[in-house]
Amino acid sequence: MNTVLIGRFKQLRRSPWAVVVSLFLVIVFAYLMGKVDQTSTTILVYSKGQQVNVTSLIHDLNQTQHLLFKESNENEARDQVKEGKAEVALEAGINDFKLILTSETTLIEKVNQHVKAHYEQRIQTQSLAKQFTSKEAGMINKKIEEAPIFKVNVESMQKTEGIMLQENMQALFGFTLFFIIYTIGFSVLKILQDRKIGVWDRLLISRLSKVDLYTGNLVYSFLIAYVEVIVIFSTFHFGLGVDFNGRFVLSLLIVIPYLLATVALCMFLAGVVKSIAQYQVLIPLLAVSMAMIGGAYWPLEIVTSPVMLTLSKFVPLTYGMDLLKQVVLYDYAWQKIAYSSLLLCIITVVLMALGINILEKKHT
Repeated sequence: MNTVLIGRFKQLRRSPWAVVVSLFLVIVFAYLMGKVDQTSTTILVYSKGQQVNVTSLIHDLNQTQHLLFKESNENEARDQVKEGKAEVALEAGINDFKLILTSETTLIEKVNQHVKAHYEQRIQTQSLAKQFTSKEAGMINKKIEEAPIFKVNVESMQKTEGIMLQENMQALFGFTLFFIIYTIGFSVLKILQDRKIGVWDRLLISRLSKVDLYTGNLVYSFLIAYVEVIVIFSTFHFGLGVDFNGRFVLSLLIVIPYLLATVALCMFLAGVVKSIAQYQVLIPLLAVSMAMIGGAYWPLEIVTSPVMLTLSKFVPLTYGMDLLKQVVLYDYAWQKIAYSSLLLCIITVVLMALGINILEKKHT
């Protein structure tokens, strides 16, 4: 086995560009997609007939992250929305407001809630000011803040039934697990290439056994993928400040069952194909299909189609994403994580056995 591993890593040293490009693409895509929700969105604000002090209003509204309110005039604001250069504009009134938009998006609800909360607070302050002196009104506002009339119950999104969506982590996990399929797939391809050109048979004549050959090649496929994951996660953790919610090391460990299952899946695919050309065509199709169905491109939490959700149960990537989210986002106990891990282990054993068995029968 060691002989095979050394030989594979020597080949990698002579031609490392495929792995380097894969690393670069994962980091770039995950960084760009993860930053989409973290950038500030500009909302143009105007008032008809200058009914409201827009400058003061904007100052108050800008006390939040990811939303940037900017003063404008009616024509410019409406034109920006109409031309698609802005998702929403705000028409400010004295005691109410209007949102100018072309379609409903998640941003609209975020802006609506933020502006509505500001108007409610301002109306409450004005109402108190009419009935009490400024000193009394200030004391009442302070008491309301300390002991609000309405009790608000906050439920943690880390419960089993909750949904926690973090775009940066979704992009990082999704693109990593997606591109890893290519890395593993084309490293397993070397087994088929060795068989075709006769290298496999010449190695069998030597002291190497079939166990050594299979183990060496499959361990190499796993190691090269695992090193890639370590480099990607480390780049984001140490270089870009992604803290993995304090579970960086655990995230590196929990991804191992997914990598083993992907190695087994590619080995099974190598067994059932009739030629190297078929395998090279099927790997990209497999990777893209698994990414779409398994929740790499978008979180399965927002998918409502029963068909898509049923299909996702048969995709290893689904359980890989589940494991990373359960550990990093939800902080699940080991008992809950064991389900996805066990399924991936079963997939690994079954597909690996089938793949090697089919491949050996073809060779004989």
